[in-house]
Amino acid sequence: MTGAANDGQGPRAEAIPAGAVIDNAPLRGLQLRILVIVAIVMVLEGIDIQCISFVAPAIMRDWGVEASAFGSVFSVGLIGALVGAAILGPLGDKFGRKPVIVANILFFAIGTLVTPLAWDVQSLTIIRFLTSLGLGGVTPNAIALVSEYAPTKVRALFVAIVATAPLAGGMLGGLASRWVIPAYGWEAVFYGAGALSLLILIPVFGLPESARFLIATGRRKDLVARILSRLDPGRVYRSDQHFTLAASERDAAGMADLFRGGLAGITLLLWLGVAANLFMTVLLIYWLPILLEGQGVAMGTAIVATSILNGAGIVGGLVLAFLVDRVGAPRVIIGASFAAALVVPLIGMAAPDTAMTILFVFLAGFFGLGSYAGFNVIAAAVYPVRVRSAGVGWALSIGKAGAAGGPFAASTALAMDMPLGGIYLIAASAGLVAAGAILIIALLMRRLPAAQPA
Repeated sequence: MTGAANDGQGPRAEAIPAGAVIDNAPLRGLQLRILVIVAIVMVLEGIDIQCISFVAPAIMRDWGVEASAFGSVFSVGLIGALVGAAILGPLGDKFGRKPVIVANILFFAIGTLVTPLAWDVQSLTIIRFLTSLGLGGVTPNAIALVSEYAPTKVRALFVAIVATAPLAGGMLGGLASRWVIPAYGWEAVFYGAGALSLLILIPVFGLPESARFLIATGRRKDLVARILSRLDPGRVYRSDQHFTLAASERDAAGMADLFRGGLAGITLLLWLGVAANLFMTVLLIYWLPILLEGQGVAMGTAIVATSILNGAGIVGGLVLAFLVDRVGAPRVIIGASFAAALVVPLIGMAAPDTAMTILFVFLAGFFGLGSYAGFNVIAAAVYPVRVRSAGVGWALSIGKAGAAGGPFAASTALAMDMPLGGIYLIAASAGLVAAGAILIIALLMRRLPAAQPA
């Protein structure tokens, strides 16, 4: 049964709560197709982000440069992703999720393809920065598109899949690079990653725009009606009906709201914890091939170790999420962060023993990368619904500054002739900071008003 049509004689058209229709819709092919395509986009993003770490040892040999020179290359890529997320990401609220995703994929695909044209560290740094702008612009819109189509009962799962997909990209990219670099040279890694990124545009063009975005901006009511009719098989919606969104979906919270109602200390500590976690994990992701090769581990094995680090992060994220539901996020994340801080230095002590090195790399990924998802759980638990999205978003944005600091700190230490084992200690110290920040947050959460929703 459809709602009453608006015959132009007054505001009598039935108000259709579109958000509720999407939230309560059965899981159908449309949502799954969106999830799969967007997840593949994020896998390719992970390959494009991390491929520079796989090829760095080969470039160092070809160009005759020191390892410390790559700190700027690694860090500027992360800074570019941060700038892209801040500047290009919000364009999705104006032009739509889909066109911004398409434009940014095209941007970073072309940047990846031209990366082999770099002739020195400076030109490589510039190209990686520009490429990373597109990488940063894709992420917030990809997550938004998936979350805005996912039914409530699976939304957290859908977002978790998209958020961890770049780790799968890093794992697959590392495994492929071990075979590609010896056979075809380091340039082929970028050509392959760029070509795959262009190919994914074909299914991306077939994605629908976010129905929530179309309603919020008053666009394409005919398309909204068709989308809702596909999601809700029991009804046929028409373009002359009035589609609405809940107030919580229309009213965005600002950064200032994160410092009200006793949240100021928690907000700052959460930012510190996320930044420290990313400082540690991103330092390992980018520098592990160089560090291990410098300690006598074969280049192919060093690259595979980075793949294992990413894969362990996926496993760790799932296992720790299971424990969070039973023990509580603060306890799990504190324990995982402390464990990562203890394990990371053991990587340097174990090298060049391949078996022990791989074991400690796996544990570092399991506890370090795996605990990252737990910070999102803590953010969602501590912030009220109205500011929850803003709280999570700002924590991730500030955290990227810590991510950029990790590779830079490692290159600075190498430039000062610090032993390679010292780099692992620097990373481990950040893990301790992350654990300490969450410990204090757990104490502060007990003092929040009773009305604070969990």
